[in-house]
Amino acid sequence: SEHLPCLAPECRESVNERLVAENKPELRVDCDDLCSICYTDELCKAPCRRLKCGHVYHASCLHKRIESKWDGPRINFKYCHCPLCNEWIELEGHGSPELDEMLTTSRKLYVTVVRKVLRRLELECDDDEFIARVTDPASAFFNKPLDYGLKVFAYYTCRECKEPYFGGRRDCEANFGGDNIKAEEMVCMNCANTGTGGCKQKGHEEYWVYKCRFCCSPAVWFCFGTTHFCEYCHSHWPPNRHPPNEKCPPPGKTECPLGLPVGSHKNGAEQ
Repeated sequence: SEHLPCLAPECRESVNERLVAENKPELRVDCDDLCSICYTDELCKAPCRRLKCGHVYHASCLHKRIESKWDGPRINFKYCHCPLCNEWIELEGHGSPELDEMLTTSRKLYVTVVRKVLRRLELECDDDEFIARVTDPASAFFNKPLDYGLKVFAYYTCRECKEPYFGGRRDCEANFGGDNIKAEEMVCMNCANTGTGGCKQKGHEEYWVYKCRFCCSPAVWFCFGTTHFCEYCHSHWPPNRHPPNEKCPPPGKTECPLGLPVGSHKNGAEQ
């Protein structure tokens, strides 16, 4: 296996000469520097690991960072990136099989989410905001549609199948308290068995048309990873801004606007 370069200050020059000769990043830390994950102890106080980007951390801090994954219900991959340079974490030399396995699993999850984001962007390619953000040279997402999708769309882990699923836009999550969603509410369309989609092909559940949770109108928004809204209910959320759970049929009508049998459904729950 490959040993960590000596972190003693007096060895810095000779160590970097060897690293440059091996076409590797130079060493920029000393044994007395704090670990940039825990910011509590010096690097010399515990076994360390060096990443391919060249940065060095306590091995236990690195393990904990990868094992803990993300905070909150929404999937993000910040934990997979080096805290100092934001490169994807790759271990230098031979590491812990357990840590290697966790990194491999995270990479597979990232690939799955990226595939879903690209499919979602195909559906929203005519969206005015999307077009503006990826075609404006002054935008951070100029010619970067994938970066835009990863930033704007929210994906969650289904409590049943453990697979990632599209849960709406991140701005909805921020505005309406998405961080307070309970884990037991995080269920993908396939496992929730809501709606009556005509297409039964696996993977197409995310693109079925659903009814609004609060009234008998077609849903055009899916937020927090749990709730379908029509345009009106979405713009008037939270419920104290409009009468929630509208009865079916609506006042003045004798039939359900969606053509569903009266009494076959109850507004206020996902169906």
